[in-house]
Amino acid sequence: MKKGFVWDVKEYNFLSKVNDIKLFVQENKRLPNSMSKDKYEKNLACFLNRQRDNKRKMEGEYPKWEKEAIESIDGFVWNPTQNYFLLGCKHYERYIKINNSFSIPKDYKTEDGFNLDSWNSSQKINIEKIG
Repeated sequence: MKKGFVWDVKEYNFLSKVNDIKLFVQENKRLPNSMSKDKYEKNLACFLNRQRDNKRKMEGEYPKWEKEAIESIDGFVWNPTQNYFLLGCKHYERYIKINNSFSIPKDYKTEDGFNLDSWNSSQKINIEKIG
């Protein structure tokens, strides 16, 4: 971002943080993780989590320019839990087609490192909680 006079400090700081996250994603090929031991990465992840919370609390009043800026970050989703579920469904569907089986071996991971066994187990637990 260009240095110099800033009319809106809040907007400048917000967009600077979004820019930092975009650079992080570009360099690391993933979103920052709030469980990281690296303080900088953790700070970026916490910023994204705060935005998710703010959007949820503001119920439709979340500023459009902020929403668009956040959504311009590669890989960002507003609901990571839902995204994790859908990603698991895609991996499971592919596994069934390739292996002609619904049974997943213990600790089975896909080519990209997704732990399908763990995902499948968590879905079974979720169903048990509901039923």
